[in-house]
Amino acid sequence: MKSRHISIMSSAILGLAVVGAPAWAAPITFFGEDANAAGSLPTPNAAAAQTQFLSNIIGAQVETFESFAGGTSPAEPP
Repeated sequence: MKSRHISIMSSAILGLAVVGAPAWAAPITFFGEDANAAGSLPTPNAAAAQTQFLSNIIGAQVETFESFAGGTSPAEPP
């Protein structure tokens, strides 16, 4: 009986620790300035910053909503 009580308490504490853990998101800055007085290509720093930014986008999709008729709502995702 005592071991069952300890097992239930341990499970409850573990559950609270997992659910109660805060999620933190830190901003990431991507900066690439090319001091080019002529304003012409190439721009290696800007290109490197763009490549780094785009490499962090995983699983993103673009939705155009062109397939929906005016005044209708898209279906909710499952």
